[in-house]
Amino acid sequence: MENTIANQYINGLIDSCSQIRIMLFEKQPGRGKNYKVYLFPNDPTKEVIDDYKRNFNLYTQNREAVDYSQTEIKKDTIQKLPCSEFPQWEEYQNLIDNIPITNAPLFTFDKLTKNLTMVVVECILDSGPVYLISKFSYKNVYGRKIRFTYVGDTFKKLGKPVLTLGDCIDCFIYNNDVYILLESRFDALFDFHKKIKDEVSANISTINDWDFFDNNDIASDIINKPRKGRQFIKVINSENLNTWKSKTLADRKAIILGDDKLKDKFKFDEQDRIVYSKEALNELFKLLTDDYFKSIITGQTGER
Repeated sequence: MENTIANQYINGLIDSCSQIRIMLFEKQPGRGKNYKVYLFPNDPTKEVIDDYKRNFNLYTQNREAVDYSQTEIKKDTIQKLPCSEFPQWEEYQNLIDNIPITNAPLFTFDKLTKNLTMVVVECILDSGPVYLISKFSYKNVYGRKIRFTYVGDTFKKLGKPVLTLGDCIDCFIYNNDVYILLESRFDALFDFHKKIKDEVSANISTINDWDFFDNNDIASDIINKPRKGRQFIKVINSENLNTWKSKTLADRKAIILGDDKLKDKFKFDEQDRIVYSKEALNELFKLLTDDYFKSIITGQTGER
């Protein structure tokens, strides 16, 4: 999917929200992906609504929404794609839409299990609902540990288990589009990157033929890393890769050291191979997928 939409700012989208519902989703036993949804029993106060508004604006501040791209990652953007791309949401939406008006299933502490997968906050706007979605973190439940809260000018011991929903927003849905804020957690919820993972796994053996690094055991830094996996796919499909492979180790070193923007980002061993680090892998991937590389080999000055 190419970045074809006009960039749009989404700052302040939920500022006009005056009403929210908090829902927790529980995966049901069995092989199918069936879920049950519970309403959080407390009526959200203005302070709670303000917290969600503030967190949302912190996550989206100065970031633009762009169409999702399998291989391109742009800084300070939020990737957007249609909900139709991940059909799981249709099931979740049906569950939300069919919550009974009266006697809705309410969440109580006895329902707390590791089968809880997701927290959804529905913000009601004049233009339609916005759904703030986060992966439920079981570790945020403080069971038998001693906890205190500050009341007035002293601490009050909490005698019962404490539940916190956290302040994370992994993605949000508006107008039948999903906007991805934290990609790894979004993927944990919807397994959206399975296609990318499969393609990475099918091609990861090509690294064995590389002589770029002093340590070629780099697959673990790519496998199951959505962003790095997408860069890897772009690298192996790039004409720059063949150009780079055709050069000698000494020529590659000379190209890097001859560029003011790159020379301090790499170290080399006695055989002129790049000393491996995650940072070096990241910089090389950027180099091999950037038109800037073409300007280096043509001798022209280019902006990265």
